[in-house]
Amino acid sequence: QYEGYLPAPGGAVDNVRVEHLEPEDFWARYICARRPVLIRGHLRDESWQATKWTDEYLIEHAGAAELLVEQRKEEEGFGKGIKVRKTFAEVVQQASSGDDKHYLTTQEVPLQNNGLPGIYTAPISHLAQDFPVQPILLGNLV
Repeated sequence: QYEGYLPAPGGAVDNVRVEHLEPEDFWARYICARRPVLIRGHLRDESWQATKWTDEYLIEHAGAAELLVEQRKEEEGFGKGIKVRKTFAEVVQQASSGDDKHYLTTQEVPLQNNGLPGIYTAPISHLAQDFPVQPILLGNLV
């Protein structure tokens, strides 16, 4: 059973430059381990247009999206908090102000008209024109 992720005392979430990540390493260290990571920089994919993702751009294009965000207490790790509803604009503003008590976790993907689940959900669905469906960093994951 997953017990959540709790950084070591005084520790923090890893902060990694994207150019230092390879798909296999990203999978092993973060995805498979269910360990949060802050990825700095931009994907190497030619179709990656998210270099224009400023706080203002994200709020303008996806800010109204309603999300479930995990809210944790100081002594709790990620994956153990309660979920609260917030708009993506609120999440962006809180992250920009240094808030580390809220975690944008997996969102439920709604079914499409054909009854199959979509590829992604809000807030990503509002920004889909800006990135590839299968980024190189994810390797064969997608």
